[in-house]
Amino acid sequence: MKDRICKVAPNGDMVTVSTFHSFCARMLRTYASFIQGYKENFTIFSDTDTSKIFKDIFKQLNIDDETTKCNFKHNLSTIKNENMTLNEFVKIYSYDKDIDVFAKFFTMYEDELKKNNAMDFDDLLINFYKLISTNQEILDSIQNKFTYFSVDEFQDTNRLQYDIVKLLASKTRNILIVGDEDQSIYGWRGANIENIFNFQRDFPEVKVLK
Repeated sequence: MKDRICKVAPNGDMVTVSTFHSFCARMLRTYASFIQGYKENFTIFSDTDTSKIFKDIFKQLNIDDETTKCNFKHNLSTIKNENMTLNEFVKIYSYDKDIDVFAKFFTMYEDELKKNNAMDFDDLLINFYKLISTNQEILDSIQNKFTYFSVDEFQDTNRLQYDIVKLLASKTRNILIVGDEDQSIYGWRGANIENIFNFQRDFPEVKVLK
């Protein structure tokens, strides 16, 4: 993508091209110390790393049922990608017989990450959002550095990714999204088709090109 941009655009080498996760990781390398419990040299845990933590916590909580394990891991990711707090999630699913155990699981997992100065892939997004939504000085600095924003495959973004984009573009409102609501195929992993429709609400001045 970067090579293609450089071929057709003057000063294309100055354009930042990345996935959501790599962009957030790069920003956090500069500003992570502003997040309680983290330093700039934080480690990004792989799926293998997190699996080891899950295994240890499940053992401590005497959880053997594979369905429960799968549900707990799914719920953990949902909380982060839907930009929720644990308390909000617990309140919504208070009827679940395992909700109290899940709350312990979530807390133990987060404590283990911070103890190791580590983030998982979902943390890259949620921690960056927390950073720019609570620190106006840092948000201003990033907004002054990036004037225009473009997001491809917008129908496959989740709520948190949209919240990040919306906040970053709130100053210049120079933003282009490319997407097709009929091609949304990643709902099972958190993609929210409503983002396309909410975009027209949040940016009413948008021009739609088909």
